[in-house]
Amino acid sequence: MAVQELEIQAIEIIPGRNLRETFDTSDLEESLGTIGLLHPVQVVVVDGKYVLNAGERRLRAARKLGWTTIIANILDHLSELDAELAAIDENIVRRDLVGAVLDKALQRRKELYLEKYPQSAQGVAGGTASTKPDEAVKSFAEDTADKTGRTTRTVERSVRRAEKLSPKAMRAYESGDINLTQADVLAGRPYDEQDRLVEQIKGKSVQETKKIVAGDLYGIEDTPASRQISAVKLLEDLYNHGQRIAVLLHKLKEHDECGPEVIDSVLGLKENLLEEFEEFEEQTAGMTGVTGVSAPSDEDEDVADDEVEDDGEEAEIDDDIDVEDEVDDAPF
Repeated sequence: MAVQELEIQAIEIIPGRNLRETFDTSDLEESLGTIGLLHPVQVVVVDGKYVLNAGERRLRAARKLGWTTIIANILDHLSELDAELAAIDENIVRRDLVGAVLDKALQRRKELYLEKYPQSAQGVAGGTASTKPDEAVKSFAEDTADKTGRTTRTVERSVRRAEKLSPKAMRAYESGDINLTQADVLAGRPYDEQDRLVEQIKGKSVQETKKIVAGDLYGIEDTPASRQISAVKLLEDLYNHGQRIAVLLHKLKEHDECGPEVIDSVLGLKENLLEEFEEFEEQTAGMTGVTGVSAPSDEDEDVADDEVEDDGEEAEIDDDIDVEDEVDDAPF
């Protein structure tokens, strides 16, 4: 990669390459006019021509200011796949992208990364693979986390939202009608359920959202009578569901068709359960006077309120459980 000053008119812009939907450059015009260009634009060489790969807002702002040249990072001898990966990386590393736009960019990065390194998706969470005997290839989440400074958990949740939200729920998330945590709560539910629920949770708090979604899932109305169910009964139900999950996990891992997509889905369930347990711990710590120890929260403003690292512990299987009976009774 070479850094060079190029004539702005010599840089070609390909429609649709930019990850954004709007090109308001007023903030950049002020910044460029005051302190200059801090981050070069990125171009690739295609058939002897300079094609913009990343930095369209910066280039447009420079044009409006009357600049005739601009500093550029020139990427040569790249495949189309590598060029697109470089464009996404340039944006996410600089934290230019947030919210739904970031989620979609990471989803696309995952597609490109797995196309380039298909062996990295062979089913071992957090594992590595290799294209050569002496070359290790990180998983998509690990590679992205290393490049962006985010946690692997943040990366995985971001991609999950992009992959699992229905088009209607995604539009609500993009417009700000629902927030990131509400989007997480909806993700994974069937599209028709998401479309119905999204209208009910607009403008609601996270706690209200969880009650609405839980009530829809289990057919429970949030009434004074339903709130008076004894803690012992709720604990018994929770324990029974936990045992069934443990049994199903034990059986699932023995299936030959337990491939990457199945594993991703199971880990998505794990993340949701971890969040609920962590929230329960935080809200009840004062009742016992004992506060659990949690890992440092992620500093990314998008997920600052609930980014706690997994402690890696796995549930044990109760040897006394009748596996077949439990699977038959399992509610999923």
